Amino acid sequence: MIDPQTLLQREYEQLIRAVGREDLLERTEPPGFEQAVAKLLDEARAGEAREGTGLGFLHDRTPEEVMAAVRQRLGSRRGLAFQIELLYGEVRQACQEYGYTVPVPVLVGEFPTGSFNAQAVRMNHGVLLLINTGLMTLFYQCAMLVMRSFAIRIDDDNTAATRARVDPTLSHDELVASMTQAVIAYLVTGRSTNASRGETNTGVSGALGGYLARSADKFVIGHELGHAVAGHLSTAKSVRRATGTGDFALDTIPKSWEQEIEADVYGIRFLIPPSKMTITTQAELQHLSLVLSGAYLFFGLDHFFADLDVKLKLSGRATVLESDHPPSEVRAEAVTMYLKKIGAEQALGMAMFLQRWFAELTSEVSDRVVTQLRSR
Repeated sequence: MIDPQTLLQREYEQLIRAVGREDLLERTEPPGFEQAVAKLLDEARAGEAREGTGLGFLHDRTPEEVMAAVRQRLGSRRGLAFQIELLYGEVRQACQEYGYTVPVPVLVGEFPTGSFNAQAVRMNHGVLLLINTGLMTLFYQCAMLVMRSFAIRIDDDNTAATRARVDPTLSHDELVASMTQAVIAYLVTGRSTNASRGETNTGVSGALGGYLARSADKFVIGHELGHAVAGHLSTAKSVRRATGTGDFALDTIPKSWEQEIEADVYGIRFLIPPSKMTITTQAELQHLSLVLSGAYLFFGLDHFFADLDVKLKLSGRATVLESDHPPSEVRAEAVTMYLKKIGAEQALGMAMFLQRWFAELTSEVSDRVVTQLRSR
């Protein structure tokens, strides 16, 4: 007898094939893989040499060890399947620490949902949690832009000596231009990485940007898993939603604003399981601040796309950025209130910085995106 999880995997693969994205299932190593990885590693070494190697991915690893680690993590798969599985495993582990039960088989995967938010889709053998194609790479690019836009200093807890200091490397105009290019690539091709990019960096700013992006990914996955844990997916009702692939549509499960905010709280809890909540040093507090801010990176981008969606529609351009979620500012306020309630207010510094960061950029970047799309 085939287990439900395997059957759910098959249903996911059928959906992927139905929209012509078989590339997400490809398990052969792409041509030029080793050369492409070697180029990225050269860029990363330059970043670590410039910013300090103590926090870097390449620290104390030979080139052969790094290449082997990359191959192992990819498992000869394309797309972001390897990363999604890794992050989902961490979220499920946190779920178990809290003692929550997931009542149905669940699978998380990439899919062109036609929405900035992820979507829960009920299938015959369980529930698919579909992350909009390209969303994780957009998180990563945005997180790297954030980290390159302000000065970073890391102090040693024991000696108070400065371990690393990195000055900002982007002007305001460069930041606006980079965000604009990434957003247009995400909207037009589904992949923000199709825009011109900065060099790969796993030094101080790269490592911190990677933590921030991973936290945003885990918050989105944890939010969707929270719907399953809370029983929001047991309703018999569903709604037909268009996706980002023409006429193709999915039956998604509608949720109330209260349920969406409840799922946000689950998403936050899964970022900070009990085993990670003992904070005794300033470094641990700063790390917690970075972890929690992943939710606010998501809220900031969600607010940006809501603003952009209105402007595109006013300009007469059709969009597929549908949303049935509460406004991001409502969600951010509810999460902030929860974190203050559990005594995590001291760890909200980075989150508040991100709110200001998006407030300063949203209108200017969305105006530029609309202008450039009009000229296409």
